[in-house]
Order: sequence, then structure tokens, then C-alpha cells
Amino acid sequence: MTSLPPATDDRPRLDVAVVGLDPDRLRLIEIVFRHIRYNRFVFRLADPDRQHEASILIVGCVEAGGIDALALPHSGPQRRPAIAIVADGAASPSKYAVEASRLVRDLLPLLNRVVELEAVACAESPGQAGHAESAPVQIAPQDAGLLPVVPQDAYAGAGDPPGDDDRPCVLVIEDSPTVRSQLTGAFERMGLAVDTATCAREALARLQARRIDLAMLDLGLPDLDGLQLARLIRDEPRWRTLPIVALSGRTSPLDVVRGAAAGCDAYLGKPVGFGDLQRTVVGQLRRAIGTDALPAGLRAVPA
Repeated sequence: MTSLPPATDDRPRLDVAVVGLDPDRLRLIEIVFRHIRYNRFVFRLADPDRQHEASILIVGCVEAGGIDALALPHSGPQRRPAIAIVADGAASPSKYAVEASRLVRDLLPLLNRVVELEAVACAESPGQAGHAESAPVQIAPQDAGLLPVVPQDAYAGAGDPPGDDDRPCVLVIEDSPTVRSQLTGAFERMGLAVDTATCAREALARLQARRIDLAMLDLGLPDLDGLQLARLIRDEPRWRTLPIVALSGRTSPLDVVRGAAAGCDAYLGKPVGFGDLQRTVVGQLRRAIGTDALPAGLRAVPA
């Protein structure tokens, strides 16, 4: 199992202009962009004197005067999509928005989504012309409360669940029997197949033993730090595109950045609400295997 990154980086690249953000939030964006090793696009902060050429605009609407910058997308030869950074609970003046407290968690998947939905042109990357791929990363709204018991008929009308060999399979990597049981029950009621592992060693064995479509990774494992396990998974070529959803009680902006740097596609805090869990997992599976491969009851789950 190799630990070396790819020798070349041929991912499409996009320049992002940032206006009206305070230095601390700008620094967070710089950290996010620096640690997106496994994202399908490379985002870079545009040089101050070339911001008019950037493909996407991020506007800080928390600070005074930031909203005025939303007029900038209309000033060039082509309209640029704009992402507004707004105060928690505030209305957005833009089609796309991220609450300030969720900047680190939500900015990257939202940027991916903007590229997909707006057909944003990518800069030519080494070896190929950049282009948008077909399946956006979905934003997962927060739900409060503990993981509830889902009614047995929650997916009534979806038809009988297919056999384990046909259903998308989630690998739950969690050493707590209680949390493992809750997650397993939730995924089974979604119509997904479930496999489990209690430590990193078991997880790697399960990944080699069968087809896994998504890994739900607890970061507090007994034999290896969860982020180290994520890096091991990413360093193996056949698992490089496997969706990894981190689950942790540590949810500071720095923790979320570390998760992204280790190769995690999404980051959920404990305790996790059922709706947040479902939307995150369905969004990642849509990106990885496509909507048609999902159980019928999950195909209409909103982003």
C-alpha cells in the first residue's frame, strides 16, 4: 500500500475572488484551499490585481459594505456566480450562501456545486482542459438532537429492499457498540446494506473482502487515529474515490480542516441528527455511484 501522492495533478483549476471578508475568515479559506488534496477541483485565491478574471466570487456579507460587492459579478464580460458568507440565521442576498459559523464545513462542497450547476469554466490544467464533472457534492443541513428511532415504515412505498449484493453498502467503522447499532439500524431502514468494523485493522480487512460504496468513519478508533486510517485508504489507488464521511465529537473549524486534509469528503459531529446523516450519505452516494443505483426510497431525498 503506497503512501505517495500522485506524481501529477491534472484536476481542473478555478480562481476564486474574495471580497469583504475579515482576515481570520480569509485565512480559513486559504487553509481549506491548501488541503483539498482529494477534491475533484482545485480552487485558488485570485491575485488581488486579477480578481476580475476569477471564475467565482465569495462575498463577506457579515462585515459592513460586503453586500455592495455582489454587484461585481455583473461588471465583467460574463456574469460570475457569487457565494455570500452571511451571519447565522440571516437571509442571503445571493443564490448561494454559507453561514459564517459553517464556513469551513460547507464552503468546499458548495463551491463544487456551483461549478456543476452554473457550468463554470475551469482553467486548463496540466495535461487536459478543465471541465465540470456530472455529479455535485450536496450540502447537508444540520439537524439537532440525537439519532432518533426511525419508524419501520419510513420508506413505505419504496418496494421491498433489494438483496445485499445489489444494495449500496456502507461500512460503519465505529468502536462504540451503541453508536454502531444506531448507525446500522438507520442505514438498514434507508434500504442500504451495512458492514461494520470496530477498529482500523478490521476496516481495512472489510474493504479488501467486499465492495464498499461509502465508509462512515469514527475518528476515535482504539488502534489507529481515524484520520490516519483515512490517509491509508486514500493512498490505496482502488479506494481513492471511495466516499469517506467522518464522525466525531470534535467539530472545531480546525478539526474539520484536518478531516478534509486527510481525505474525508464530509464531516459530521456527534450526536448527529437522522436528517443530517441521511442527506450527507445520500449526497455522497449520488456523487460516487449515481442516483439510479440508490434504493427507490432515497432517490427523492432533497439536497
